[in-house]
Amino acid sequence: MKQILFYFALIHLLASCNKAPDTPEEILARFDQNKKSFEKLDSAIRNNQQAMQLFDELHAERKSTEFPGTIAEQSKSLGISAVAKHYNVIGKNIKPLIVFNASWNPEYPIIILQNPYDSIQTKRSYYRKDINNNEFIGAGDEWMVYKEINHPRSKQ
Repeated sequence: MKQILFYFALIHLLASCNKAPDTPEEILARFDQNKKSFEKLDSAIRNNQQAMQLFDELHAERKSTEFPGTIAEQSKSLGISAVAKHYNVIGKNIKPLIVFNASWNPEYPIIILQNPYDSIQTKRSYYRKDINNNEFIGAGDEWMVYKEINHPRSKQ
């Protein structure tokens, strides 16, 4: 009986080690561990003409495997399933937002983006939950992360 309990406890412990990030603190911790890699990936996409040409529409989204060589590899290592180019402000000299769709949790996408045009939601201490239960988390240095709980992609 003691062996059965021991193995049950061991299996539970091992399963919890590979747990997908769920709480805002867990998601933010995972982002913090990879922040420099996200900055490099954002810059690599912006500075690669072939990568930017993949976004042929104003709000285009592409699978991370569609990007050239090292960008696809970096995306995969960060758990990024898709990347989008988005303009939330349109005007002269406005750069688009590069939006990363992380597949860190199988139940819903976790969206990561650097937004220099929003000093409120990107502030480190910012947290908001909307009426659809989406959670917005300020990660600091113009970065924000959010759990997209109630979205058609979340139901797949």
